[in-house]
Amino acid sequence: MDNFWSPFWIWESSIPNFICDEIVTAYRNQSLDEYDKGLIGYKGGVRDAEIRKTNILFLEENWINTMLTGYIRYANSENFFYDLSNEDKEFTQLSRYTVGDYYHTHRDFSPCRGDSVHTRKLSLSLQLSDSNEYDGGDILMDMSAWSDEFGESGFKPMSRSKGSVIVFDSRTPHKVTPITRGTRYSLVKWYHGDTPLR
Repeated sequence: MDNFWSPFWIWESSIPNFICDEIVTAYRNQSLDEYDKGLIGYKGGVRDAEIRKTNILFLEENWINTMLTGYIRYANSENFFYDLSNEDKEFTQLSRYTVGDYYHTHRDFSPCRGDSVHTRKLSLSLQLSDSNEYDGGDILMDMSAWSDEFGESGFKPMSRSKGSVIVFDSRTPHKVTPITRGTRYSLVKWYHGDTPLR
């Protein structure tokens, strides 16, 4: 399997706990008024609680963006081989999922050529919370398109381990299951290419 392309690339428990804790602590005590509601859709996005219900912040800390970009670029050099932009076009998103929050099946890439996310190529998710602090909140990747190559179909659960980094093709359908207990924090990062689909 070493010679096979994979729709996702995982580092299990790669980010040290103290870094995850520092990030969560920095934003845990902010009121929900300081968070934005997660958006969906094209042309700047819309709120649709039937598809997405979560609270988010965009973080401008350079060290966080640089750390996550390093994972994306390494995964790209080893697995995806996409033409990536030299410019980092989006800040990192902190997601806070509480009881009842979810994000139903979606893609991070937009097929609409006029949309700013049309050039997204790779997505990253970093698990910041201990898996025993919440129930639900699983990231599931749709493997249906790859059943012949990988022998799996349907949704595959990704790592719940604190500090785990997952990089995946932004066109891959995925979802976050509803939280039934506790709170889950994660970081999400997207990386673009100047020319889409290359």
